[in-house]
Amino acid sequence: MGPERHPSALGALGQECWAEIWDIIGPQIEYDMAGKGSTWDEDRLVPVTRNGAREDVWWTYGYSPIEDEKA
Repeated sequence: MGPERHPSALGALGQECWAEIWDIIGPQIEYDMAGKGSTWDEDRLVPVTRNGAREDVWWTYGYSPIEDEKA
């Protein structure tokens, strides 16, 4: 995460913490939160700012709902 985000990212809003990549991850999170299903990306270029510089970073990640077994 780099010193730009740690530890300040803990408890922060995702849209504020990840503003430079929100156009990539925001729609994926909104899709998941709307109950439309999970998302998955493999080796996706997500350029982030770390240690004061923009870096090209390839991520494998996904978003999925957490099921409430009590419901």
